[in-house]
Amino acid sequence: PHNEVLLAPLSSVAFRKFFYFVCVNKIIAHNAPFEMKFLNYEAGLLGRKVVNEFHCTLSMARARVPKKLVQDYKLATLLNHFGIRPTGPMHRALPDAVATAALFMKLSEL
Repeated sequence: PHNEVLLAPLSSVAFRKFFYFVCVNKIIAHNAPFEMKFLNYEAGLLGRKVVNEFHCTLSMARARVPKKLVQDYKLATLLNHFGIRPTGPMHRALPDAVATAALFMKLSEL
């Protein structure tokens, strides 16, 4: 993992690409208010602000999945509940993003 960090682009470069990628599209995240604070902190370093509309799979799950059906509302717990298999190791950007998208789709069907 340390090599990945050493080889990663500077946050200023990564966030410029991120802003180009998301543009004005909706952002889907698990615990979106937390993620939006992080994004806005980094954006602020570039003199920008993330103003995209967002959907929070944590809030959606709390509203649509009864507590008696799950131990907690962590991403891994919800993925297991819905039979969603991560595409790679958890707590990595791409597998977590793909898993969160799959969870969003499941929750949208409820």
